Amino acid sequence: MQSLRVCNDMTIKHLLIVLILLTIIVVNKSLAQTAKSKPVFTPIILTESDLPVEPMPSFPGGEHKFWSFVKANIREIKGTAANVVVIKMIVEVDGRLTNFKVARSANKETDAEVIRVLKLSPKWRPAIVNEKAQRKEFYIPFRFPIKK
Repeated sequence: MQSLRVCNDMTIKHLLIVLILLTIIVVNKSLAQTAKSKPVFTPIILTESDLPVEPMPSFPGGEHKFWSFVKANIREIKGTAANVVVIKMIVEVDGRLTNFKVARSANKETDAEVIRVLKLSPKWRPAIVNEKAQRKEFYIPFRFPIKK
């Protein structure tokens, strides 16, 4: 009787071990299949209102009109050593241009002439953020042909 009981205890232990192993195998297979399957992506469609875009200040009439204005007002400068002048300025909330600084210089005469022309400029359209005009820093490069 005792030998039968030991046998039954061993059988139960073996059955439990087999059951646990089978459970582990089944779980591992299901995890492996989940990992192998391609993930499902849901496309996100963004509209313009979803994007954080800051409209930049602009000359009335656009860039083409601005360069026409510059061409009509700038004086010829002789002996320009460098061909690029970069001006940093502020476009105020009301469209005025202020705080002119030379970010890249050609020479003093050329820098002064570019700033003179910018001071003649009509009011610009200011940057608009959340439907409100904003004061904005703006850089403009001016390219000149090198004259000898």
